[in-house]
Amino acid sequence: MPIFAAMAARRPDFFVNSGDTVYADNPLKETVTLPDGRIWRNVVTPEKLKVAETLDEYRGQFAYNLLDPKYRESASQVPMFVQWDDHEVVNNWYPGEILDYCLPGAQ
Repeated sequence: MPIFAAMAARRPDFFVNSGDTVYADNPLKETVTLPDGRIWRNVVTPEKLKVAETLDEYRGQFAYNLLDPKYRESASQVPMFVQWDDHEVVNNWYPGEILDYCLPGAQ
């Protein structure tokens, strides 16, 4: 995540991360075929290979970002205020919303 090195270089007093800090509702694929036929290979952890359902899996989703050295260095130097959004739970979730596909037994 090169953007974090660029931001840290400006020595901000703090950073507000307004959502989309993880995508706990979307598993990360190990490989993706690009339009030109090349194969992109993602770095994956067991927690990123499935939708997060347990506390340990959610922790693993957030720990995944710390694998990136630029993110890790920035996080060690710049205080971060993080706001969760729907992807940290279920996409398009909000209080009171009931998504049919999230209900047990729903297709």
